[in-house]
Amino acid sequence: MTEYDDAYDEEYYNSARNPANESLAEMSIREQLQNMALSFEKMAIYLSRLVEYASSNDPLALERMKKTYERDVLGLKERMEVLKRSTFNYIARLRTTLPYSTAYANLAVLYVRAAQHIEGASYRLFIYRTKYGWTDNEIGTDILNLTQKLVEASSGMVRLFRNIGVNRRLAEDAISQVYRAEEEIDAIYRRLYVRILARMGSDVARMTLLLAIADSMEGVADSLKDLCDYSLILH
Repeated sequence: MTEYDDAYDEEYYNSARNPANESLAEMSIREQLQNMALSFEKMAIYLSRLVEYASSNDPLALERMKKTYERDVLGLKERMEVLKRSTFNYIARLRTTLPYSTAYANLAVLYVRAAQHIEGASYRLFIYRTKYGWTDNEIGTDILNLTQKLVEASSGMVRLFRNIGVNRRLAEDAISQVYRAEEEIDAIYRRLYVRILARMGSDVARMTLLLAIADSMEGVADSLKDLCDYSLILH
């Protein structure tokens, strides 16, 4: 590699982008996406908390699950919808001066789709705990592991939108974190799917509900991977 290439690589990865080169429109839209990333990370954390409540012997578990779902999960999902509408209105006003406006709009849509999956998983989890108590250790452990990996992936998305267009190396590290978590989620999901199907004949209704919970969580991971793919356009 030449001296020029070394210097270029160092600048490419380590130097911060000059804010003067980024329009006010871009800075504002990135702030919107950062807010969506932070809100979504909180949703993932609350989903993990719901699983912990569901698997506990706490007599107040259902009450705590209901409160967490209605106040926190639904509240954050509504915030995501508001941020999406705000992003769309901003893009509509400044489309001619905002580069990559379509990419920004797609990112907002994907984030809300991921939030809808988390809300769906949270609701079904509450219904499951209400009707059936909790499940066996193998399936319960897989569901807990899924939520933990979703928290890890959502944390990576926060890092991504803090660094995209500012520090390329950190942004790429964040993307790698999300991709790794998504691959691990897929592996857990496939194992869980087989375990649920193996028990389907003994209790179809209960296993179908568990499968719906797992499907929603896997849908979250797919949406986060799509978010990473779209974000590559922006840096």
